[in-house]
Amino acid sequence: MNNITEVDAQLFNNKKLLNFKMDLANTLLKDKKLLSFGPDHSFSINYHGIPLTLLFSNNNECKKYENFFPRQWKIDRDQSQLDIFFRSVSSINLNTIVWDDEAEPECAVISDNGREVAIQRDFLGVNMADLGGLKEEVFIIYDEAQDDGFYNAMRWLLPRKMLSKGKLILHSSCVIGHDNKAYFFLGPSGAGKSTVATLAGKRKVLGDDMNVLGVSVEGDIYAEAGGLGGLFDSSPFLGERFPVGGFFWLKQSPTTSSQILSQCTGKLKLIASCANMFWHTNRPSITQQILSLTELINKKYQFSELCFQLNQEFWDYVERK
Repeated sequence: MNNITEVDAQLFNNKKLLNFKMDLANTLLKDKKLLSFGPDHSFSINYHGIPLTLLFSNNNECKKYENFFPRQWKIDRDQSQLDIFFRSVSSINLNTIVWDDEAEPECAVISDNGREVAIQRDFLGVNMADLGGLKEEVFIIYDEAQDDGFYNAMRWLLPRKMLSKGKLILHSSCVIGHDNKAYFFLGPSGAGKSTVATLAGKRKVLGDDMNVLGVSVEGDIYAEAGGLGGLFDSSPFLGERFPVGGFFWLKQSPTTSSQILSQCTGKLKLIASCANMFWHTNRPSITQQILSLTELINKKYQFSELCFQLNQEFWDYVERK
């Protein structure tokens, strides 16, 4: 596997830990049997169109996540096309305090000949990929004491695979209005996405971090809960689709107002909100899928900039007819 680039290295403060995880990844790429020990506890699901199996060395961890996903997502093992092996830091005799000793939340992705390594403070992911036509296998080492490790690994692996199913994962809050339509709230970290969710009142919150924006085969655009972590529990809404009501780019302000953005600006905001696409590693076909989906959505919906105060007044601008 290629060495860590200077750009990737700048994402981390703890260079010693970064290099240790990269060395471990290269060791696994040479011999995946290093993580293939003991009986695996597993379940298989169809995750937003991706048939996969999650395998754990710890049965309690397996049951915890199996109970999170809806029963209607469960599939037979032989329907799965992707095996994801989760190995806890403690199960391979590593110190969790040392493993998580990084302040930055960024994820570095290194790709080489179809194989890929992802390094983040709470997980290491190795996608073996090149298996001569066999089922794709991914190995994850994570801190089982924190749910972030599990969800961050899934956030690295799945968004690009979902493109072929007509789905984007948006870094967003998504709230179901009183009109039963889904409203996406976009913006950089600190813009107020989670704040908007806390101001939802009696409205349903699909998620305050990662949400699915999909296009059906008939061309209808809909929202779904992502099931990828966050402050709000999305499990009650997994598998349920909601028509989209609008998209709002957030800006905290001493006054509340809404302004329609140009189509070009709206498209750029949507592309910027596509989570974990890791553009520098993508094949041209992946990039084209992203651009095609965002273009289709942008033609059907106006995007607005929403300036808001820390109260519920902004809902008058969001849900107005």
